Parts: sequence; C-alpha cells; structure tokens
Amino acid sequence: MRAGGIRLEIRRLIKTKVPKVEVYGYPARDERHFRSLFAVVRAYLDDLDRGRFVFRPGLHCSMCDYAGGPCREWS
Repeated sequence: MRAGGIRLEIRRLIKTKVPKVEVYGYPARDERHFRSLFAVVRAYLDDLDRGRFVFRPGLHCSMCDYAGGPCREWS
C-alpha cells in the first residue's frame, strides 16, 4: 500500500437534458481500517464454519440456494 492509503472516489453520471458527472470522494484508508475490516470478515466466516447463522428473511430469499431448508434450520 502506498503512503497515505487508498482514496476512494465514486463518479456518478446524471442523465438529464444537460448531463453532468457528480464526484464523491472519501478519505484515504490506513492499515488500521483494513485490519478492522478483515477482523469482521474473519469472524463472519468463522461463524459460518461453526454453523452459527442468523436467519433474516427478505426478498433476497427467493434467489438463495439455502432458502429451502438449511437457512431455517441454522436459525
């Protein structure tokens, strides 16, 4: 990672009669931010491996391979 971290910039095209581009900038991330992110992801994956799964039904369930049974059983 280069000094100063990674800066995130999102550009959005606004399709109107006179198109324009909006730019949203976010501050650079440092090593501390990435360590925190990876710790959360690691904890999530560890819980999945242990069968700890939180059932949160919603519209997305119709597209999920686990909607038929395992998801409800894990809850």
